[in-house]
Amino acid sequence: MNSASPELKRSLSLPVLTLARASSLLLLVVFALINLALWKIQRNPDLPLAGFSVPRWIPVAGFSASVAFLGYQLFAGVLA
Repeated sequence: MNSASPELKRSLSLPVLTLARASSLLLLVVFALINLALWKIQRNPDLPLAGFSVPRWIPVAGFSASVAFLGYQLFAGVLA
């Protein structure tokens, strides 16, 4: 009773761990870039304040954390 479609069989044969690692790395890069952009926007005194504001250290901390996790994942991937 093997009624699975060929598409389902093909999708289950993909390396899920590789896909998960790649998507995690991509998300960390996006978060780092967003935090860097927010930090740069906050540094520009000519721009008016928008609907919300955060302390200046928040984007720097977010960028640092994202880069640290990204480095850890890359370093851990080399060792694995």
